Amino acid sequence: MIQTLAQLLKQAINNRLLDVHTALIAKVESYDAEKQQVSISPVLRRKIKSFDSEWVKEQLPVLSEVPVLFPRAGGFFISFPIQPGDLQ
Repeated sequence: MIQTLAQLLKQAINNRLLDVHTALIAKVESYDAEKQQVSISPVLRRKIKSFDSEWVKEQLPVLSEVPVLFPRAGGFFISFPIQPGDLQ
């Protein structure tokens, strides 16, 4: 199948956009309340084609030292209890 240049460019852009993640749901692995940082495992599992042309679910790596943002104003902040296993 011969593709036009426009189709080829559109496919290339769409392929790159699959790797753009502005927000993801993730499971908390650990929480440091003093530093207000978590280690999280993204829940997203995208299907990708392996080297042997089979479709497999991709496991994204654990992200460490991710800052947790709580509402703040006037030197005070509201915090919520975070436990391993929570979804953020």
